Amino acid sequence: MDKRDLSKPSLRITGNEHQASAGEFRFEVWNPLTGTYQSADTFEDALRRLDVLCSLLHQMWLHEHKSLASLKDAPDAPAAGGAGWSEFRISPKAIRSYETRCADHPAWAKATGGKAQAVQTTCRAVGFVRQPYMIAPGPAVVGRPPSHRAAAGPSLAE
Repeated sequence: MDKRDLSKPSLRITGNEHQASAGEFRFEVWNPLTGTYQSADTFEDALRRLDVLCSLLHQMWLHEHKSLASLKDAPDAPAAGGAGWSEFRISPKAIRSYETRCADHPAWAKATGGKAQAVQTTCRAVGFVRQPYMIAPGPAVVGRPPSHRAAAGPSLAE
């Protein structure tokens, strides 16, 4: 696979024709490794999953992993009609780029304002309102809780 043509994970929001609340939106993440959309319970969960996938694909790209050739691109936009949808994707290369598309404009278009603008455009296209305090952190760091030292006693370094 050409390093310039790396498949991109994406986040899609689909709403019902008569949305009344945020619970009536469906959130899905395109996984280029499996070639499927995977459901998420909340927008924030989908955003975190997208970030983790992007980091994994970036590492694969850096190390020219042999599985890069089997990655799958998101399918063409669904046919017009039915519930509204909107989607944004991230290039997992060293310099991130973002693209959006929606039911009204099914061709991918570059989001010039970075991730924040891509998220805002995607949410706005289907009428999904994010709470301003909800910011998705990056991938979780696995480790011991801060109370570990106190519970375990002094270490050899102390």
